[in-house]
Amino acid sequence: MEQYVSVLLTILKFLSIGLTAILSAIALLVEYKDENGKITYWGRRALIGIVVAAFVAASTTALEVIKGERESEKTAKEALVLAKRTSDILENINRSLHPLEGIEFSFWASVDLSSKQLEPYRERFSEELKDYLVQYESGNRRYEGMYASSSNQNGPVDVKVPLGAAAYPSEHKEELAFYLIRHTDFHLAFFKEPISPTYFEKKITDESEYKNPDLVINIDTSEQDQFGIGLEYNIENRTFEINGSSIQSDPRYWRTNGRIISMPDLKGSQMFVFTDSINVPSLDGDNSELVGLRGGIKIRTLLIDISGRQQFWFRTENLHEYKTPRGLSYFVFSLDNGIEEYAR
Repeated sequence: MEQYVSVLLTILKFLSIGLTAILSAIALLVEYKDENGKITYWGRRALIGIVVAAFVAASTTALEVIKGERESEKTAKEALVLAKRTSDILENINRSLHPLEGIEFSFWASVDLSSKQLEPYRERFSEELKDYLVQYESGNRRYEGMYASSSNQNGPVDVKVPLGAAAYPSEHKEELAFYLIRHTDFHLAFFKEPISPTYFEKKITDESEYKNPDLVINIDTSEQDQFGIGLEYNIENRTFEINGSSIQSDPRYWRTNGRIISMPDLKGSQMFVFTDSINVPSLDGDNSELVGLRGGIKIRTLLIDISGRQQFWFRTENLHEYKTPRGLSYFVFSLDNGIEEYAR
């Protein structure tokens, strides 16, 4: 179409030049009016020629305008395509500069140990705590069962019980408390387009029937030693927390469809944090008590460290809690402005 317009425009331009030359020559050779002021034969022909020349000029101008508009439109479209390509290139460069790799997690999760099934452990813990406070007041700060993770002028505020310490639940004598506290793995599920939290509840109930997340990362505590997992107790509030620190996540076990592979990909996404109902490798038989107790585990703070360069803190005020039909809690974070807004 553009080629035909160009050819027609060229013809009209030459026609306009030819008409102008002919009319100019006629004007030099003949009179347009006679002695009485009437238009002569050649005058009428010249008048018709002028009208035709004006029409040709107008047509030429119109075609040039149309061609110019089309060229402008074409140029604008080409500019948009180029801008889109440039934006895509810059976005891919940005994604490659900020990959999701070298990730470590730390978390603090409150756990309810007030149930009757856990009473034997609570009583033993109370005795261990009394002994520790006596030792602390006497100046012995190297008590084997626990240590002060924070203190003030009056003494310990929070005490930490590392895995394997005397005050930690016994795997064989306090089995329920041990598996509740020791095996607390979490999973992070990311959705590029946010979904309804109740929809996610159905998804984790039956994965085969519902949309899979774009990325799932596991926080596996099974390899943590006494320095990486422990129990904390606040003396004043009498509350327990599970603390996991510097937990590395192996990308080989992530599940992803490739839509979220970098930090920029997280902008506008949604993050769900949830735990398994049992997650105990060697506990057999009826686990209904354990499932019920795991409903009392609630994330208070989640720390994500990426490649040791940046840390992102997700706290209680940033999350929304929901419950599955089995009573397990899961938590939702909205990353409307990306993960960077949680950087510290």
